[in-house]
Amino acid sequence: MKFFSDFFTEIFPYFIAHNSLIELPFDLKLTPVSDLLIAIAFYSLPLVVFYWMRRRKDVPFKRALLLLSILAICLATTHIMAVFMWLYPLNKGLRVVKITTAVISCWVALKIIFHIPKILTIPSPHQLEEANLALQREIIERQQAEAALRNSEELLRAIFEQAAIGIARVGFQGEWLQVNQTLCDLFGYTRDELLQLKCQDLTGSDHLHYNTSFIEHLLSKDISTCSLEKCLFRKEGTLIWVNLSVSLVCDHDKKPIYFIAVVEDITQRKQSEGEIKKLNQKLEQRVQERTAQLQQINNNLAAEINKCTLIEQQLNITQERLQFLLSSSPGAIYTSIPTGDYGATYMSQTIHSITGYQAWEFVEKSQFWAERVHPDDIEKAFNQLSQILETETEILEYRFLHKDNTYRWIRDELKLIHNYINQSTEIIGYMIDITERKQAEVALRESEERFRLMANSAPVLIWMANAEGECTFFNQVWLDFTGRTQEQELNQGWLANVHPDDVKSVLKNCPLKFHKRKSFIMEFRLRRWDGEYRWILDKGVPRITTDGNFSGYIGSCIDITERKQAEELLFTLNRELLQSNRELEQFAYIASHDLQEPLRIVSLFSQLLAQKYQDNLDEDTQTYIHYIVDAATRMQQLIKDLLAYSQVGTSMSKANFKQVDCNQVLQQALQNIQVTITERDAIINSNRLPTVIADPQQLVILWQNLIGNAIKYCHPEISPYIEIGVKPNLVDESPTQEWCFSIRDNGIGINSEYFEQIFKIFQRLHHDQEYPGTGIGLAICQKIVERHGGRIWVESEVDQGSIFYFTLPM
Repeated sequence: MKFFSDFFTEIFPYFIAHNSLIELPFDLKLTPVSDLLIAIAFYSLPLVVFYWMRRRKDVPFKRALLLLSILAICLATTHIMAVFMWLYPLNKGLRVVKITTAVISCWVALKIIFHIPKILTIPSPHQLEEANLALQREIIERQQAEAALRNSEELLRAIFEQAAIGIARVGFQGEWLQVNQTLCDLFGYTRDELLQLKCQDLTGSDHLHYNTSFIEHLLSKDISTCSLEKCLFRKEGTLIWVNLSVSLVCDHDKKPIYFIAVVEDITQRKQSEGEIKKLNQKLEQRVQERTAQLQQINNNLAAEINKCTLIEQQLNITQERLQFLLSSSPGAIYTSIPTGDYGATYMSQTIHSITGYQAWEFVEKSQFWAERVHPDDIEKAFNQLSQILETETEILEYRFLHKDNTYRWIRDELKLIHNYINQSTEIIGYMIDITERKQAEVALRESEERFRLMANSAPVLIWMANAEGECTFFNQVWLDFTGRTQEQELNQGWLANVHPDDVKSVLKNCPLKFHKRKSFIMEFRLRRWDGEYRWILDKGVPRITTDGNFSGYIGSCIDITERKQAEELLFTLNRELLQSNRELEQFAYIASHDLQEPLRIVSLFSQLLAQKYQDNLDEDTQTYIHYIVDAATRMQQLIKDLLAYSQVGTSMSKANFKQVDCNQVLQQALQNIQVTITERDAIINSNRLPTVIADPQQLVILWQNLIGNAIKYCHPEISPYIEIGVKPNLVDESPTQEWCFSIRDNGIGINSEYFEQIFKIFQRLHHDQEYPGTGIGLAICQKIVERHGGRIWVESEVDQGSIFYFTLPM
């Protein structure tokens, strides 16, 4: 060992310094020959590559092959330089060529490493052969299907052309797309002439609206087919009756493509029906004429009979009418002498229900009525009666002693009757009991007194107005507040104390409120007795009488000046809070972007460090670098999710809301996560989804997060199966019309105690190594749904899958 150590430390540097080594005789001849052979081999490589690229235009990785060719040329040149050095010393030229070769070799190595994933994806010959076989099978199956389709089309064309009735394909605008010969013969046109026309050209103007109506029903799929009888024009201008049956044809996506019309000529049947109708009309006319003759005879006989009994019937009717009025009238009808004691000469039986006495008692004794009038009212009553000879009509109100010894109020209306020589013969009168009305008037006066007392004692300002909007009452609290009198405030006088800036609004709104006759609330400023204007909350309620008539308003006012001041302060604070929130959102957005840049640098340089020194780093160091990269990546994803969460509720405006087809939104979301669906072999089924008013971008995020979670939280050995459905008002019978969407999966399920926790930000139930994520996805979903006026919840059992529900307004 000492010998070798001395050799390398003393002798070997000498040979290097003097550029001399021990050379064997045969080595001097083999060295240039081997270098020449190596150079020829290296020069052949770019020739082969150039020939390949010339013969094929679709050679992959052209740039890498070109670099490899340049490297081969440089390597060949180094060996050529070595041959020349054997004859001539060319040390400097060899250095330049080797440096160039080293640079290009590093470049080629990096290019080849970069293209390794793409090279691995190039299919093998076996894979290409299998793909060709599958393609050939598909071509054969398609040819068989096309042959079957041609046979079916030929059979359908034969049936179409040889049918005994007219058949046609019709477009949505009424254009003839295809017609058979029977239909052409029916209308008298050639096939080319008929194809240049529209259905409307053969239809009268009075049928156009009906045609449009049933076409709309067909297109909306309310009906599957429509059949009707209508009159159409032939080429020569004649009319024919046809039975028209129309059906809608849809493609495999249930999208309407055209109509099938079947036309049958029923002109002869219609003509027969017309002739039968005319015969029936003639027969009916003859029957009516004969019936009219018989009716005239009967009328003449009845007229003769009526003439004989008319006078008798009129007399009986008059007597019955008078007797009915006397017996059914709520008041007592009587007659009396116009002078003296005004004793009754006739009294109807109704007097018994009013006074308790019989009618004959008033007639037999002339003083019977006068003796039972209240002593306090008898003088006034007789004074009015003595004036009836001049006034001829009088109305008396007095108290009359009832048979039960109680006094009842009586209203007595009288009229003086004259004979043919204008002499006063008697008085006819009408008496009714008005005791209840009198009692009501007394109660009303007492009620008004109680109301005034209560209104004046209440701690609020009270007013009353009639049906015309004129104020008729103000309580004492109002008068004390304004320092004015009742007379000054009545009618429109109270407006003098209203703030000048509020008078116009009050004058505009008050008539509108009174016209609607509904309760209202109004705010305005009213001047207090000390000259200070105070904010008043005025609440008016309509006054409706017992018979349902509108009699005006009653209102109460309270001083809300302190509340208005508090509202103004709250508005100012809310505005400042809103500005603060906007600044915080902007700060969070900018800070999140600024945080991502150093994280990207940490992740990038950690990966570069690992790649550059991967052969010199021990296992622990590589693990630490992996932890750094993984933490930076998760931090970047967390910042992105935070940005997405903050941007969902940045604006509560619905300016970007529009009609959105949920089917298109769902397809966009599925396209975004197609890679995940393919990797997990997920199966997703969906019902037909409705159209809603929403933000389309946020709906895509909502569907993408919910379906992505359903795929992610599934057992590794089970293929995810997801079912999407929708129902109107699925959860409750709320009057608000809404759609309830559901996403059902076969995943791992959720314990019921975590149903609310999963919708909170950063709340996760599993470790990152089990199921990656940041815990923000469902929080974003909840924020999107709530912004759209809906709600979101989950139903689940462990190992039984989950159902996520969310609602959107219709």
